[in-house]
Amino acid sequence: MVTQRPLLLVHGNFSEAWSWDDFKARLMKRGYTVYTINLLWKRKQSGQLPGVADHALQITDCVRQHKLSDVVLVAHSYGGVPTVQAAADMPDEVSTAIFMNAHILHNHQSIAQQAPARLLSLIEQEAAKSDGYWFRGVVSYEAVKENFFPHLSDQEVKHLYDKMHPEPITVWTDKLTLSASCQALPCHYILFTDDVAVRSGYWRDMADKLRSIHPTQVHTLPGHHFGYMECPEEVINILDRVLG
Repeated sequence: MVTQRPLLLVHGNFSEAWSWDDFKARLMKRGYTVYTINLLWKRKQSGQLPGVADHALQITDCVRQHKLSDVVLVAHSYGGVPTVQAAADMPDEVSTAIFMNAHILHNHQSIAQQAPARLLSLIEQEAAKSDGYWFRGVVSYEAVKENFFPHLSDQEVKHLYDKMHPEPITVWTDKLTLSASCQALPCHYILFTDDVAVRSGYWRDMADKLRSIHPTQVHTLPGHHFGYMECPEEVINILDRVLG
């Protein structure tokens, strides 16, 4: 039986809600109630780069504007960071969090602090030349095809690569700042085992880290970084089991 709890899907690096389109349609076909958001990538009106706190506020605003309760937050990649902060900020509204190859941080830690030094250096160099943003100077089309979308044709990968957004360096350098504890929040981590983005073994380390912080079940599937695009039905089968 499909859960009646609403799902809020939080996208990750370089993408927007469009990255969930097929997955969302499949969920809704099975009877789920699903919401998505577009995290803010462009500079704020103040001229500042958006960061973790802004994105966490977007998540809480979405939940409260729609008057949702018993929400299941589903986060991919970078989306895991503001999702943890949002869950701590609204413990009464969130029932479960599900992470898919997502970055996991301790309080007062940033992604940059756990990233490989060479990768961080490349990101910082491009951001310094590009008004605080980075993407294509670090992540090539070939890398996206190999690590993100190996199941797609060249034409399909090019279409997605052209849609992907440069992201502000604050996504990597902002620290998670929890004003409240959400350690009692039940979590699930869906680990796509073929993903070598960041470094080999990084996402397994993230799953283990989440398990050390929150009560967590880890579920493994073959797949790359956007595994919910690569094997959507298998991912939804896991959601059926853990949420039903």
